[in-house]
Parts: sequence; structure tokens; C-alpha cells
Amino acid sequence: MMKWPSLWLPPLLINALQTMPGGAFTNSASQGIVAVTSNLGAFMVQAGWLAMIVQALKQERPKMADFKSGVNAHWGNFVAGNVAYLVLLGLMLAATALIADSQYGFGALRDWYGSLKDLTTAQLQAALVYDKLPAPVRGWFALLLGWFVTAVLVTFLLVFWQPLVATRDMAWWNAWGASVRLIFTRFGQVLSVAMLQLTGFFMCFSLVGMSSPFTVIMGLTLFLFVVIYFKIVYAAIVSDAFGPPATVVDLQA
Repeated sequence: MMKWPSLWLPPLLINALQTMPGGAFTNSASQGIVAVTSNLGAFMVQAGWLAMIVQALKQERPKMADFKSGVNAHWGNFVAGNVAYLVLLGLMLAATALIADSQYGFGALRDWYGSLKDLTTAQLQAALVYDKLPAPVRGWFALLLGWFVTAVLVTFLLVFWQPLVATRDMAWWNAWGASVRLIFTRFGQVLSVAMLQLTGFFMCFSLVGMSSPFTVIMGLTLFLFVVIYFKIVYAAIVSDAFGPPATVVDLQA
């Protein structure tokens, strides 16, 4: 990361693209279109970024030519794989909502939410104490918490799919399966790395939550560092497990 600062440029572009839907140039009519196109662009940038990381793992200077080659070679797999991941989480959330609605009713959740609108800050804090929530609302929260835990588990199991696409030229569905297998062959190593990553994100959000301009800048900088560092770490684990990564040119040859 320190030797080749060019590795910082793609994640900066990804974050810029993903913040576009909430920018000043969007409105309620165009926000959906902007959100879709900006995220598709971010997925394509990920393909080029991983190609640059592949070069860095080979101890070769990553260049924008590698970025372009990575996008050309893998953009379809990155877009399709990311969309499939989001669809999977969306289907899981929809199933959770259907189960919660059948057991507790959506009306109970809507009525409880409506009762919060006119409360003062102190009353709202008291009303949000878990033990004081209506039983149907607690049921909704429990099911949504289950969805969140499952989503985190799915994300953990698929943590290697992008490096596998970039380094082994796998189709995204094959990379999903290979990621799960790699998790179980190196469970202790991967779990410890993932816990360190979560600790880093917790520190980022804690700094941002302090609301001081200095700590916010520190938190955002640390967030970028954590994203880049662990993207390289996961790619390095794939390289260690499957052998040195090949460049896009090597794979095409």
C-alpha cells in the first residue's frame, strides 16, 4: 500500500460512485437510475482494482493498463456476482418479512412506528427499550436480527470470490463455491483476519461518530485504509492457497 499508492485510487472511485445516489444532482425521479448505474460502475471498478492487486502480489508495479485489462477481462463476472449477492440478500430479507408478517402482522409494526412520531426525545429513548416494546415488535426485531446475522455469515463465506475471479479466472458461481471451500480449509486463519477487519471498521465508525471534523477525517481515512488493506490480505490468502496469481495476459494466453 505504501510502495504503490495507485492501489488507493480505485477504492476512492468506488466510494465516489456509491455516494452519487445521495448527491446534489439527483432527485426522487432519477435517484433509482443513478443508484443502479453508479453501483454497476463500482462493480466494474472492483474488477480493475483486483487486477492491480494481482500485479502487486507478484511484486510488480500495478499500472492503469492492468486496471483496464482487469475491467475488460472480468467486468461481467464482477457485475453478475455482485448483483447475484444483492439479490440473494434481498430474497432472504423478503422471506424474513413474509414470515414476520404471517406471525406478527405488518399492522402491529406500522402502528407502533406511528406511535413514536409525537414523542419527545426522552420519551422516545424510553419507548425504544427492548423490554418495553410490544411483543409483535420484538418478534419483528428478532427475525430481522436473524436476517442480519445470516447476511453477515453469507458475506463471510463469500469473502474470497472476487480474488478468485481475478486471480484464477473463475466464473462467479464457481468462485462462490471455491470461496466456501477455502473458508473451511483455513477457517482459523480467515476468522482471525475477519475479526481484525471488523475491529478496524468499528474503530472507523467510532471516530466518525464523535462528530468532530478531525475525528471524522481520521475515521474516513482509516476506513479507506482498512478496505484496501484487507482486500489485499484476502487476495494474498488466495494466492497462498492456489499458487502465485497469474496476470490477465497470462490467463488469456
